[in-house]
Amino acid sequence: MLRPPADLHDYRYDNVLTLQMTALVDLLQHGPRPVDAAPGTPPEGTLLLHEDCFWEASAKTPAHRLDLDASTLGAAVAVAALCGAATRDEAVRVVTTLPGLPGHQAASAANWLAALYPADGDRYWGSLQPDRVAEYHASRVLEDGAVPLAALLAAGSPAQQAQTVTVLARSAIAHYNTGRTTNSDRVLHALDTALDTTPLAHQALQNVTVALPYPSRVTASLALRLTAALTQANRQLAALDPAACKPDLARSLSSLGVRLSEVGRRSEALTVTEEAVEIWRRLAAGNPAAYEPDLTTSLSNLGVRLSEAGRRSEALTVTEEAVEIRRRLAAGNPAVYEPDLARSLSNLGIWLSEAGRRSESLTVTEEALEIRRRLAAGNPAAYEPDLATSLSNLGARLSQAGRRSEALTVTEEAVEIWRRLAAGNPAAYEPDLATSLSNLGVRLSEAGRRSAALTAEQQAVEIWHRLAADNPAAYEPDLATSLSNLGVDLSQAGCQSEALTAEQQAVEIWRRLAAGNPAVYEPDLARSLSNLGIWLSEAGRRSESLTVTEEAVEIRRRLAAGNPAAYEPDLATSLSNLGAQLSEAGRRSEALTVTEEAVEIWRRLAAGNPAAYEPLLATSLSNLGAQLPEAGRRSEALTVTEEAVEIWRRLAAGNPAVYQPDLARAFTVRAMLLAIGDALSEALRAMAEAVKLYRRHVATIPSVLPELHTVLNLQVLLLEGLGREEEAEAVRRWLGDNPLPPDSHN
Repeated sequence: MLRPPADLHDYRYDNVLTLQMTALVDLLQHGPRPVDAAPGTPPEGTLLLHEDCFWEASAKTPAHRLDLDASTLGAAVAVAALCGAATRDEAVRVVTTLPGLPGHQAASAANWLAALYPADGDRYWGSLQPDRVAEYHASRVLEDGAVPLAALLAAGSPAQQAQTVTVLARSAIAHYNTGRTTNSDRVLHALDTALDTTPLAHQALQNVTVALPYPSRVTASLALRLTAALTQANRQLAALDPAACKPDLARSLSSLGVRLSEVGRRSEALTVTEEAVEIWRRLAAGNPAAYEPDLTTSLSNLGVRLSEAGRRSEALTVTEEAVEIRRRLAAGNPAVYEPDLARSLSNLGIWLSEAGRRSESLTVTEEALEIRRRLAAGNPAAYEPDLATSLSNLGARLSQAGRRSEALTVTEEAVEIWRRLAAGNPAAYEPDLATSLSNLGVRLSEAGRRSAALTAEQQAVEIWHRLAADNPAAYEPDLATSLSNLGVDLSQAGCQSEALTAEQQAVEIWRRLAAGNPAVYEPDLARSLSNLGIWLSEAGRRSESLTVTEEAVEIRRRLAAGNPAAYEPDLATSLSNLGAQLSEAGRRSEALTVTEEAVEIWRRLAAGNPAAYEPLLATSLSNLGAQLPEAGRRSEALTVTEEAVEIWRRLAAGNPAVYQPDLARAFTVRAMLLAIGDALSEALRAMAEAVKLYRRHVATIPSVLPELHTVLNLQVLLLEGLGREEEAEAVRRWLGDNPLPPDSHN
């Protein structure tokens, strides 16, 4: 009896073809004529061993009488899979290129292949099926040197050239996706070498640039090469006949922008996309019905390219234009234009958020998701990637609105989809999975699930490290973002040394990127510098901490002056951090000034959006409360710390896991202020509240252990001051029995 694979639960079996091939291999290998397949042979390889026997038997029949060895027969089957043939003449021309095939047998070999795998319709050749087996076979024969690829391309018609390149590109992706990266590299190298000496016909370039799988980082360089060649050809044709050929030039320019961006060449991508938009604008002005859909595609692409260049205001403007046109088109023909409308809405949500228009951003992101849910319900294979993108975007927008529970739910749904898609096609979807995992880490951290957050972020960093090693220009920004997020998660897990290392790596990347393109990368550099200042302070390196925090504030002041709605929250965060570090450095007057500025910003923001900004206001109020007594303003200090306690108390009632540690910190600050004023009994009660809250979370949030030690040491002092020595001694014993780990910073 045949048993199912032991790992049938694996994601790869979600692919029906993989499941069917695995089942067929098991059936054949338990049949009367099993083949000698080495352990670990992929299903495609085992099926081809069975096909070998069929080829040899068929070739020797009276109908064909082909006296060829198994290698040449296999190479002929590979040529049919690579090229196909519409006519007998096309078939004979390409099969004649095989070095092991005598010229007088070329026509017979072509006839044998036509009989072996009959074609559908009026084509002469069919092909080995399923496609994955054909692609695997063709690539392996190519790697063995049995097919002269340059000669094959030279002999082929434009349609055959396009099919050859497409089949090999798909085989390279399939090899990569199943861990055969060396085979993938060899196939792509062989294809590049052949293209160096054998340029493709114009029609072949048109066909193959449409047929190449997208997205796929494995074939990104190949896709760029072919799209650049097509654009160059279209430019020459448009110079000869502008009226007929300008649309093709604009279309290839738009595609070239996407391909250039894919490999990290963003400045060039912007230039060609702007050129495409200029052509489409002119064409659409003369014939809107014919060219407006193409114009909106290019406008949407231009929005992405402008954002990559840091020109976010312009990105927002052109994307709003694309949405306006696509709304009109979708109203008249939803089936055709709704997918495009959803794509533009999704981009618009991002640019609106970056412009600080968060309420509008949330609205359009929800609209994009509603469309994509409907589309994915009808056609999951086509629209699930778009659905997952919108879910991830919505998670970020909901978090900004303070709706963190909903944000986590949709982000988890996005990750589940990307995991499934990336398991089946890592070449296409691993970058999306890594992005979604990084977002999930942030959402889990916001929900107080810090261990799960750390795990998700570590998975994201591992993927980005691998991707950035192959293509730094494309993936280093993502790696730096994920490293910065990882630093936060490591700090919350009590791993301060590792947190500092991760953030230093992120800052090093952002500095290099910002030196080349400040408009794009300075906001990210400032974010990483702000985090680095915190980790350096926790490591006791206060002078360095102050230096990098001042640098972060300087960058963010400049950004907020140009766009307050987008950058004021970041400025207030850095000001709050700077206030704490100036206070530690003894520069208390300056500390108080910047902390008051931070509180003023947070008050204004929290008045407009309490859910998003009240936690930050409360943190800043506690910082202010700690600094006011140094200026002799103790009464004001008690007032603002009481306000902070009340905010945290309200927030912690709704989400204890996230906000109780913050409430404990607010109680600690208040207790210290009360103690300064000799209200020792009241201070002890506040300190007891803090201790209770910290104890509740110390097992799940290791980073609060140093804070618990600080609070308990203060509690000892208060108990001694009140003459309660026995209770003070009990606390001292607990501290002695539960020392801090060596890596902790108290």
